[in-house]
Amino acid sequence: QENAERRHREAQLRKLEHDLKVQDKVEIVDQIQRASDFKRMQVAEKIRQDDERAARIKAEREALIKQRKANAKDQLTRKHLIMQKLEEMQIKNNWDDMDSLRHIGTSTGKGRRKKRGS
Repeated sequence: QENAERRHREAQLRKLEHDLKVQDKVEIVDQIQRASDFKRMQVAEKIRQDDERAARIKAEREALIKQRKANAKDQLTRKHLIMQKLEEMQIKNNWDDMDSLRHIGTSTGKGRRKKRGS
């Protein structure tokens, strides 16, 4: 009977050690999983930030291109207005208004032209 109790205690001890080892392995797997999830979250956040940065750069680039196109259009319009004014001066043989050419196509020049026309 004493022998049976000792074997029973030894079996319980072995079972307890086995259960503790299994629990340790489960905890290690959980810890690895949490670390993996954290790393995945960091990578996802980095990708999101990079995407936002790329979108911001793209928008800025598009705005710059749009601004350059508008400037080119304004310059071309100004050039045409100056050429038209020069032709008018040549036809009328009146070169007294040469200073006004500097203001053609500018916001102040456009204002002057509207006032003169009225």
